[in-house]
Amino acid sequence: MENISHYIESKKFSSSKTAQPYTSVLNAYIGLKQMFPNESIDQIVTRHLIGKSASSGKFSKSVIYGYESFNGDSQIPQNFSSGKFSKSVIYGYESFNGDSQIPQNFSSGKTSDQLAEELRQQEAKQQFLNAEKLKADQEAQAKYQELEAQRLAEEQIRQEEQAKIKQQAQEARKKSRIDGFISQEIPSYIQKFDYMKNIPTKARPYYAQGTEEAILNSCLNLGKHVILSGQAGSGKTELVLKVAHEQQIPIFKFSCSSDVRMADLIGSKTISEDGNSILFEAGMLTKAVLTANKYGKAIILLDEINVLAEKVQKNVNGLADGTGFIDLPNGRIAINQGVQFLIAGTMNLGYAGTNTLNPELKDRFIIISMPNMTDETRMKIYSPFNVSENIENSLLKLIKEIDSMQANNRIAGDVVFSTRSQLAFLELLEELEFNQVPKAIQEALNVTLVSKFDDNEDQKKVKDLIERLF
Repeated sequence: MENISHYIESKKFSSSKTAQPYTSVLNAYIGLKQMFPNESIDQIVTRHLIGKSASSGKFSKSVIYGYESFNGDSQIPQNFSSGKFSKSVIYGYESFNGDSQIPQNFSSGKTSDQLAEELRQQEAKQQFLNAEKLKADQEAQAKYQELEAQRLAEEQIRQEEQAKIKQQAQEARKKSRIDGFISQEIPSYIQKFDYMKNIPTKARPYYAQGTEEAILNSCLNLGKHVILSGQAGSGKTELVLKVAHEQQIPIFKFSCSSDVRMADLIGSKTISEDGNSILFEAGMLTKAVLTANKYGKAIILLDEINVLAEKVQKNVNGLADGTGFIDLPNGRIAINQGVQFLIAGTMNLGYAGTNTLNPELKDRFIIISMPNMTDETRMKIYSPFNVSENIENSLLKLIKEIDSMQANNRIAGDVVFSTRSQLAFLELLEELEFNQVPKAIQEALNVTLVSKFDDNEDQKKVKDLIERLF
């Protein structure tokens, strides 16, 4: 009985009345345990201690489990913890006192095996639910992927159909541009000219540094007129001549100036060779249109188009727009269906004497900005000449030094040491060295570069630079 007293004291009940139910249960249990030593706590409580009272049975088991646990009994169920014990004692006590708020699922009377089986069943149920959820998620994902694949396939088909429609439309536009050409004879009132002589028999090599050549060819095919803009010697004219040579297109080159009149481009009346009739001597622009109508294709190259007076620029508009016509004294001549006709203008920006292109003209042209020539491209241009690599490298340095001196206003900026001038220098140098002329480099540069400066001081600065580099 001493152990019971110690256990009751450990619970620290507020009064002996509160402790009395615990003392009574434990005293009865100790007596019954001595009488039936082989029976378990459950058996003692169920068969001998409580009879048929379920609520008192739960309380009794909770009290006895707590007592045996206090005494270190190893036979107490493994899932019986101090927290569960406390709840069991309290729930048992309150149930003994008739408290209706005890949870309905409180079952302290279950054995550890029963509780373990319930836990196993709950885990199995949860695993089943998880597996079902995973299966449902996988089925939903598979369905989504199937629908997405179907959507992508339908989108691919739609895009292919649209691409096919666009391609057919593009081919139709291209066909309409070249179909229906009928060669038209040059009118008898035009003084005869041999347009076949205007097909280039050769052209200097042009090394594309970007997309400029591809764009020019595309514009030619589309019937879009172009203006090539860039520094002097950047290859504007050479590029147009190369395209004309490769495609065997007659090209008519006209060097523009500020005093050019429209009559200079169109032409004027003249007396026939026999003196018996008045004919019309076609200008370069008229020759290009007549050649296009006769031969099927032609190019008019207006070199430095931005020096033309605004009035002359406006007169080009009618030929450059969709109507494509030119007015002559004897009537209007229009560019025929299926003709490949290109107006190509070149211009150097920032030079004195140039005019701003009027908006109407700019609107009718595609502007191609020519890339600045790289050292690698220049070396390719120099390669055909019989000069040393050291001279070629020194020439590159000379170009950059001249540009820098002009940019800093150390020498006049109106002299251009263009690619054309550089080639002239190399050609002359090659010839002078072959003829063993003394100081051939200086002599060749004197006439191709130095002498172009009007100021004696500028000439001296450039000569000193040449002596230092060469």
